[in-house]
Amino acid sequence: MRFRRNHNSKLGRVMKSNYTLDKYIVYLKRVEGYKNRVGDTFYPYESPEGGLKTIGYGYKIKSLEEQNVLDKTGMNEYEVEEKLIEEAGISLYKAERYCNRKNYDWSRIDKKLKYALADICFNVGSLRTFPTTTKCLANNDVMGAIDDDPTRKGFKHYERTFKDADGNRRGLARNKIFYKEFLESYVEKKWLNQKNYQKKLENSI
Repeated sequence: MRFRRNHNSKLGRVMKSNYTLDKYIVYLKRVEGYKNRVGDTFYPYESPEGGLKTIGYGYKIKSLEEQNVLDKTGMNEYEVEEKLIEEAGISLYKAERYCNRKNYDWSRIDKKLKYALADICFNVGSLRTFPTTTKCLANNDVMGAIDDDPTRKGFKHYERTFKDADGNRRGLARNKIFYKEFLESYVEKKWLNQKNYQKKLENSI
């Protein structure tokens, strides 16, 4: 028997998770990393996307004035940790605010998927450029989020991309880590449910 993907099916669609802010922060440390650390002091470094510099674990400096100060003083480890916690909280707030504006019921989104949405905000600043991924995850539809994106051949809806110096679209290395952290467990759950369902059908024949 061949199973067709059904995004509205309850198979694997809702899986209660106990994901926490602490886990999210550990993830952000791993995926963001840091550069330009001298001893116990972190200094700003050039942002890959250009513009103002970045410091610590992915904190994009907000103004030239702030950048000039941090170029001289840097940040100690405690300050970098506090800034990461602050920015992580802000990213979750941005995700909730956007979902509320789009009339997605934030209270019904599984906790891990809330942080998946927050990570997009942390990385690119907003959910606006990922409307399909946002809609899917806000409805606990992970399978929809990992569908092929017809507007970006070779990429999934959830995958973040950039264009290299030759104008070719490339996927971020972050995509694989994001998938394993936030999406993989739902896909495995859905596959297992489908397998068990198929066995039940075979046994009933």
